[in-house]
Amino acid sequence: MNPPLRPTLPPTRVTATAPARGTVGRGLLAAAVGLGALLASCGHQVYEARPLEPAATQARWLVAETGDDALRQALAAQGLDVSRWPLPAWDGAGLTGLALQRHPDLAVARSTLRAAEAERAVARQRAGQEVGVQLEHHSTPGHSTSPWSLGLALDSLVSGSARRTAQADAADALADEAVAQAAQAAWDQRQRVLGRLRELFFALQHRDRAQAALQTRRDLLAAQQSRLAQGAAGAGEVLQARLAETEAAQQLDAAGDAEGRARQALAEAVGLSGPALATLRLRFEEAQAGPSSVSADPLQRAALLHRLDLRAALARHAAADAVLRAEIARQWPEIVLQPGAAWDQGDRRWSLGVALSLPPGGDNRAAIDRARARRELEAGRVAALQWAALARLEVAGQAEQAARTRLDAAEAGQRLAREQQDRARRRLAAGDTDRLEVLKATLAVQDADRRQIDAAAARGAALAALEDALQQPLWRAANASKPSISATP
Repeated sequence: MNPPLRPTLPPTRVTATAPARGTVGRGLLAAAVGLGALLASCGHQVYEARPLEPAATQARWLVAETGDDALRQALAAQGLDVSRWPLPAWDGAGLTGLALQRHPDLAVARSTLRAAEAERAVARQRAGQEVGVQLEHHSTPGHSTSPWSLGLALDSLVSGSARRTAQADAADALADEAVAQAAQAAWDQRQRVLGRLRELFFALQHRDRAQAALQTRRDLLAAQQSRLAQGAAGAGEVLQARLAETEAAQQLDAAGDAEGRARQALAEAVGLSGPALATLRLRFEEAQAGPSSVSADPLQRAALLHRLDLRAALARHAAADAVLRAEIARQWPEIVLQPGAAWDQGDRRWSLGVALSLPPGGDNRAAIDRARARRELEAGRVAALQWAALARLEVAGQAEQAARTRLDAAEAGQRLAREQQDRARRRLAAGDTDRLEVLKATLAVQDADRRQIDAAAARGAALAALEDALQQPLWRAANASKPSISATP
């Protein structure tokens, strides 16, 4: 990315080379006082030291600051319902809003946006003027008894506005790019938070199913041991039941570890420590919700027109075009008027000078060619991004269809397993079978539940990938909002 351009604005400068005496000294003193008053009226700012304190920053990350009024106002500005405060429970929208305000990555994006807006403001400033004070000493006095001469000169640009306008337009475009990049950071943070929340939800589902499966395996082992005591089962069947119980216990431990990792990942995505996140009550509506189907045609149009990286690329192209206009404008010289007045040993004189700022190398052809090449490069990048967005959307769409088919099959298998369990229970009630058949049917239901959870998690990830290909939400919960970021926290 090219560095932001600033229009060439000559700074205000005052020069004096020697003390004055007599009438000239009083005139110089008056001029200095007048210039000092002019500078004081410009509202100069004072430097304020802000040393970093890593210990204080670290302590802030370790505490869950989720009840202060500033956070409430920030969440309300994002469209969230904060009528009950502190929030009784945190869903995906609330956690996303919290991350946008507290995560350090978003603080960096917000600072970058402020810097770009400051560059825009600097580029839009009017061209300054140069005021010069000249003091001369003559070895031979003239009409006056004083050997000193005093003069004032003012430099003022009267042309070159096209060049400065183009440079300001380039700064505007680069600021627009920073806005798109800040929005990209907010979108990425939203996707991380919702993705980690979804992973935690399915990890909890797996843990619950693993715990239920372990209890069923224990019941099945007890039933096999009872059958062994009655002579209706062999020792091999009891051994297999015991091994299956041990495996179920290991699966429960693995599910618990996966839950812990998912909680820590969610805490990192939100910008909280693990213990701080543990103090929050979580809701999982966004982890379970999703459209039953999506349409491809409007999604393609959205991918081509509304992706944030495409908006940033368009802004870079606009900046490159403005740089080209500025270089073309540099082919013509800038004209500077230099009116002046002098008190020369009793003789009051005035003067009018003209200065020309010539382009380097005569016709500035090399710089123009370079700027034109950069504009063509940015145009090519825009086209490449559009093509990549369409290709990514096609891949994500196919993955979503495959995940939806897998989920449909898993849900069908889940219904079939439950029907078999119901039949086994009815047969047990009628005395046609024993409890062992019901337990085996229950295990089949639990296996079908696990397959359904895996399929639902896969479709949720596929929908998230499809959303990310569009950089547009496919659906919104009642309390959800599109993420945004401003220069002020």
